Amino acid sequence: MQNRGGANGNMLKLGIILTAATVTILVAEFFRTRRRPLPAHGWLGLIALVCAEFLMFHGVEPAATYFNPLAWTAYILLADAAAFAITGHSRLREEARGFLKMGALSVLLWLIFEAYNLRLANWSYVGLPQGRVESWFGYAWSFATITPGIFITAALMSPSVGSNWSRGRSVSAARPRLFSWYWARRCS
Repeated sequence: MQNRGGANGNMLKLGIILTAATVTILVAEFFRTRRRPLPAHGWLGLIALVCAEFLMFHGVEPAATYFNPLAWTAYILLADAAAFAITGHSRLREEARGFLKMGALSVLLWLIFEAYNLRLANWSYVGLPQGRVESWFGYAWSFATITPGIFITAALMSPSVGSNWSRGRSVSAARPRLFSWYWARRCS
């Protein structure tokens, strides 16, 4: 019998198991600590993420090509809605202008990394559209979602939320303060 997956197949299985375990723990903790239902934009994000994954695994375009920004956008919607259900505060609802500015700054930040990569040639992209407009659209959308996604996750897992999850206490309604969100609001 031939081992078809080898080390890569085993790593894929391990990755799927770890992802499933992490998602299970996060969902259980969410249901244990939430104080309000998940808002509509969270359900939209969850549905979009599931659909994007299905379409990507089946090679359906444009979802297969633009999976990264689709997944990050869906995740941002879902994570922001989860934070709202726990804390009563939504970055997307309360600071939409600052959020959009953070997306624009995220593009600039990632373009700096891309400029370094022109010299270093440490990474390359596979499966990009051949057209220049379609390629740059994908780059901009991808880069615009990464930094906001990181900070939405930080807000969701901040001490005012995360520590209360682990202690089983109700979550404080105080908004977590993040340096970047402060500056995003100051710029608006």
